[in-house]
Amino acid sequence: MKFEFFKKTFSLPNYISLPASGVEICNRFIRYIEFCNNGSEIILSNFGEVPLAPEVFKDGEILNRAELIKSLEIVKDRLKNTFVKVSVPESKTYLFNVKLPYLKPEEIRSALEFKIEENVPLKATEASFEFKLIRKPKNKTEDLFLNVSVIPSKTIEEFTNLFEAVGLNIISFETESKVVSRALVPRNSQKTFMIVNMKDDTTALSIVSQGATCFTSSIPVGNNSVIETLKKISPTDFGNIKKIPEKILSLDDFYNEEVYDSMLNVFSIIKDEVEKFNRYWVSQVENHKGDGFRELDKIVLCGKAAVIPGLASHIGQNIGIDTIVGNIWCNVFDLNTVVPDLKFFDSLDYAVSTGLAIPSKY
Repeated sequence: MKFEFFKKTFSLPNYISLPASGVEICNRFIRYIEFCNNGSEIILSNFGEVPLAPEVFKDGEILNRAELIKSLEIVKDRLKNTFVKVSVPESKTYLFNVKLPYLKPEEIRSALEFKIEENVPLKATEASFEFKLIRKPKNKTEDLFLNVSVIPSKTIEEFTNLFEAVGLNIISFETESKVVSRALVPRNSQKTFMIVNMKDDTTALSIVSQGATCFTSSIPVGNNSVIETLKKISPTDFGNIKKIPEKILSLDDFYNEEVYDSMLNVFSIIKDEVEKFNRYWVSQVENHKGDGFRELDKIVLCGKAAVIPGLASHIGQNIGIDTIVGNIWCNVFDLNTVVPDLKFFDSLDYAVSTGLAIPSKY
């Protein structure tokens, strides 16, 4: 019954407003986070990660189901709640924007079914989708401008069966870019952000405008590329990398010229892709002048490599856009009054699971 519902939408009906754990499966880890209400505020109650052996899960593909189930069983034993929200890797999802003639709210979903095959390599019967209204029409003569997220029904079925096998109940699926923005973009902000989420092997780029994730891209450079380079820095003990946030250095602090050049090369690859993605976004702003798109206000970095010395400043200074390291708690609690058990450096890898677990009223 549950999968039959998920064939058309990512989540169970709104009346099921249960608190849920956020679970992300990525290539090398399963990460989870849980929040609870202590009566006066939301607090972080549980978090952790379970490593995955190589060739178990890769970019959304389940390569070794038996081993993945073993790891999920460990996660289930650690969770306090068996109701979960699950992310689907960006490589398994599709995103597009579309205009439709003015329609009543109850007519939109049926109309979008005819747009699926025009925009993604799936038949409407093979896709589950959700949509967000980017610009509300002022009257019935204006078009609707919609942002549509699509997940293959086959992926929904595979993930549903996987979690049910260990006794975890999925109440929604989410695209990675959507939940990362929920964690990093201040609630109700109308500004435009580029999120640069540095994962283990890849970096996911996304544009968030008016609360909607409008475009995504990715590059095959991630945390590991930066950290492996940093390990080569002779005066730096790799075990002390976690202390870097206490004193953000510049590239000039690295006096080993060979390592300086290597680090600068990695940074430049990321900077060049960010710059290219921004140019694409600027072209879309020009093409959608009446739809509310606007140029970037800020670039937000996430992932452990985001705090490596010089990265944020290298991007910001070369592109001319304010670039910061993100705060995944910005929509959960105030770090001036709450000190979570999860340290800032480590928290940067939990943007996906945090975005999933943020209580629905937030």
